[in-house]
Amino acid sequence: EIQFSATRIRIAQFQVLLVRDPTPPSTGGLLQGITDTLTNLLEQADAIVDDVTLAVQSVLSPLAIPLALSSVVGSVLSQASGIWNSLVQSAPQPLQSGMAPAQALLATGVSVPAVNTDTSYADAVTAALAAVPAAAVTAITDPAASAVAPAQQVVGDAAQSVDASTVVSMLLSAAVQTGAAADALSNTSTMPGAALTLGVAARSLIVSQLLGAWGGLSFVSGADAVAARDQFISAIDALLADLENAAAAGSSVALSGLWASIQSSRMALMADCSSQIGRLPRVVTIPLSATLSGWILAYAVAGDDITQVQGVFDDLVSRNGIGHPALVGPGNIQVLEQSA
Repeated sequence: EIQFSATRIRIAQFQVLLVRDPTPPSTGGLLQGITDTLTNLLEQADAIVDDVTLAVQSVLSPLAIPLALSSVVGSVLSQASGIWNSLVQSAPQPLQSGMAPAQALLATGVSVPAVNTDTSYADAVTAALAAVPAAAVTAITDPAASAVAPAQQVVGDAAQSVDASTVVSMLLSAAVQTGAAADALSNTSTMPGAALTLGVAARSLIVSQLLGAWGGLSFVSGADAVAARDQFISAIDALLADLENAAAAGSSVALSGLWASIQSSRMALMADCSSQIGRLPRVVTIPLSATLSGWILAYAVAGDDITQVQGVFDDLVSRNGIGHPALVGPGNIQVLEQSA
C-alpha cells in the first residue's frame, strides 16, 4: 500500500503486510527472503506439534489404560493447570480473558475411557496441554490495528494491549516450570518414562507456541534481536535435554522424530534472526569520561538528523537504565549506530 499526503510534499508512505502463504513464492527479492525464513520457522513449529501428537498417542496407546498411567496423565494436567494459573495472575486483563476458556479446559482434565480403542483420549490430552499456550499467543494484539479497544480491554481510562514480549516471557517461564514439574513427578511415579515423555510433550507444545510468537517481536537493534534469540535457543536446548533424559529413563516411545523437528526449529530460528540482524542498526559503545546530559549525547549522535534525536535519547535512557537523563556517565554508554 502506497499513500501520499498533500501536506507532506515529496514524501510517500509505504506499508508492507507479510502474509503466511502455503504456496511456494514465485518471485525473488528481499521480501521473499524475509517471508521465507519466517514461514519456515512457523512450519517447523507446526511440525513439533505433529510429532508431539504422535508421541502422546504412542504413550497412551494401551487398550486398557493402567491406573498408574492414568495417574501420571492426571498429575501432568493438574500441574500444568497450576503453573498457568500462577503465571496468568499478573498478566494484563485482555490476556487473562483470552486464556480463561483454555485454562478452564485444562483444569477440567480428561476422563479416562473404559476401553481405549482409538486416539481420542490421547488427542484430548494433547489438546488440553496445547490450548493454554496457543490462547496466550492468540491474545497478542497489534496496538495499531484499532483506535478503539474492546470494553474488556479497558481498565480505568487506559486501554490495555498484549504485546508479544509479555507473552514470550510467560511462555519461557511456563516451559521452565513444566520441565521441573515433570522431573519431580518422574521421581515419585512408578512410570518415570511416561512421566518424562508427557512432560516433554507439554514443554514442546509451549516451545512451539513460543516460536509462533517470535514473528510478533520487534527489535530496535541487532543486539536486541540476538538477546531474544539467545533466550529462545536456551529454551529449545533445555527441551532437548529433557527429551534426552526421557529417552535415557526408558521411554517406551521413539522420540527421534520429535528430536529432529525441534532441531530443525532451532536452525530455522537462527536463520530468521540472522536475516533480521542484517536489517537492524548496530549498538555501539561510547566511553564518557565525565557526566553529560543525555540530550547533549543524543544530539552528538544524531545531530545531523534532528528528527532522530528523540528516538536516540529514549533508547539510550532505556538501554542503559539511566535514572536521571541529565546525569549520564561517566562510563561506557550504549547507543544505536546511526546510518550514514
